[in-house]
Amino acid sequence: MVRIFPSITVSVVRQVSNLRIDCKLAGTVTERDCNNVAPMCQLLLAQNHGVDLLLDISQLQHCSLLLLCKKLLVAAKHQDAFHHIAIFGGDSWQPVIAKLSQRWMIADVRHFHYRAEAISWLDSAS
Repeated sequence: MVRIFPSITVSVVRQVSNLRIDCKLAGTVTERDCNNVAPMCQLLLAQNHGVDLLLDISQLQHCSLLLLCKKLLVAAKHQDAFHHIAIFGGDSWQPVIAKLSQRWMIADVRHFHYRAEAISWLDSAS
C-alpha cells in the first residue's frame, strides 16, 4: 500500500447560482487536521446559503468512527446551508457514509465512484 500523507484540501468554486466547496481528505485524517480547516468552512457556510459540497474521500485511508460522527453532527448543525452533497470514492464503506448523511441532512446526498460523475450531478442539480 502506498503511504499517503494526511491532508485536507479545501477550495471554493463560484458557480452561476451558488457556491461549491470542494473538499479532499487524504491519508489518515485526525481531529487536529479537521480543526485547522473548520474556521474557514464555518465562515463560508455562515456567509453563503445554498452551498454545494464535493467531498473527495477517494484517498482517505483512515478516519476514526468517533471523528466521523462528530463531523456528521457539525454538518447537521449547518444542514440548511447545503443544497447538494456529492461524496466520491471507490471503497466499499464509502456509500455507507452517504446513506448515514442522508438521514441527518436536508440536502440531497449521493455517493459516486468517479469525480466526473459527482461534478456532473452537482452541475445538473444546481
